[in-house]
Amino acid sequence: MKSFIRLNLMFFTFLMILTGCQLSHENELILSRNEKIELACKVWGFLKYHHPLINSDVYNWDDEFFNLIGDIDSANTKEDIKNIFSRLLKKFPIYDTFSINNENRNILTFKKYDYKWLDDTSILSSLNSIALKRLKNNIFLGNSYYITNDNDIRLPEFDNEIPYSDSIFPSPKLRLLALSRYWNVIYYFYPHLELNDIPWDTVLKKFIPRFLSAKDTLDYHLAVLELTSQLNDGHVWTLSKEINLFFGIYSVPVKLRYIEDLVTITDF
Repeated sequence: MKSFIRLNLMFFTFLMILTGCQLSHENELILSRNEKIELACKVWGFLKYHHPLINSDVYNWDDEFFNLIGDIDSANTKEDIKNIFSRLLKKFPIYDTFSINNENRNILTFKKYDYKWLDDTSILSSLNSIALKRLKNNIFLGNSYYITNDNDIRLPEFDNEIPYSDSIFPSPKLRLLALSRYWNVIYYFYPHLELNDIPWDTVLKKFIPRFLSAKDTLDYHLAVLELTSQLNDGHVWTLSKEINLFFGIYSVPVKLRYIEDLVTITDF
């Protein structure tokens, strides 16, 4: 009888240990690679256009992106991710004394930004979340290193971005940088984003694997073409030699328009 009780106790203890391990493992469940990269892109872009210390030529913000993606890729737990962002914010601290930039405001001021992701303390940590939210209203709409709007129509220009023009088929990190740059520029500075048929958050989720899986130069250029088409805006287009050769450099000598949902020849 004692042996039976002892055996039951041992089995019960084993179950408790096993269950405890499972619960502990569940608490440490890591995000998917795409989810980790998505968060990294958002934090990187948020700091780029909000943090006073970063809006200068003192720091190479592209290099910080490459380092962040490398660290995120090697993260195995949510605690690892919290520590990565803690190190980043320690390197670029956010002080209570930062003044909010209210100069050169224009129509972009009235955009409604979705900052719900800043409240996710299960990934960012409470301290990181509080620090980042201090900068919410500090978007730079005046001149800074990464943004200028000295033109007559007050549109932002991004002349100080490194073009990496030698990279016809960029490395995975460069492809992710291109995606992150474009996604954040549109998110913070495209004035009609709320009218877009496609929620912009879903675009980042969709194109992270699309950019990473590009198998050659043409596939990457087509991914960029597809990305820019997500705005459904005739002012946005993508051109490259590879795209021109793929679709052909000649076209039918007619002009077409959609009229009452029908393709109609309007000129020839």
